[in-house]
Amino acid sequence: MVKATARLTGVQLAWNNRTATVTVPSTAFWRHLDRAEPGVDWSSEPEERIGERYVRFHADPG
Repeated sequence: MVKATARLTGVQLAWNNRTATVTVPSTAFWRHLDRAEPGVDWSSEPEERIGERYVRFHADPG
C-alpha cells in the first residue's frame, strides 16, 4: 500500500508492532474455532465460555 500510494503523493510509514501483537492471537483463535467447530453460531455463546476456550487454546502448546 505504501509503494502504491508513494507513486501518487508523499508517504510516511509509521509502524506500530502493537497492532500485530494484539490481533494475531485473536485471529489465530477464531481460525482454530472455525476449523475445530465449523458452522457454530458463536453469537449465542456466552462471552465467558468463549473466553474459557480462548484461554485453553493459548495454553495448549500444540
